[in-house]
Amino acid sequence: MNGQLARTSATVLLVCATSLPAKADNLFSADRALAAPCSGCHSREGLLPPLASRPASELRQALLDFRAGTRDGTLMTRIARGYTPAELERIARQLGRPEQ
Repeated sequence: MNGQLARTSATVLLVCATSLPAKADNLFSADRALAAPCSGCHSREGLLPPLASRPASELRQALLDFRAGTRDGTLMTRIARGYTPAELERIARQLGRPEQ
């Protein structure tokens, strides 16, 4: 039941985030909503290391590799395939450390 609830919540969140107008004032909140499900596992209190300390470009490449199936990841491969490359870019920018 918890797995189904999590998938349903992520789907609803994704639909809400992608249905927002692409205006500049809504873009930040849309990106934040798009990346929100990641914190379930990748937060300070999560099961896996937080993502904020990693460079955005590194996160972007990892997400694209998961999506392409060229990087091993039991769950992440399936999750990443649910997003477009553009959405993965937005998630990486939202969660990752800005480039120096």
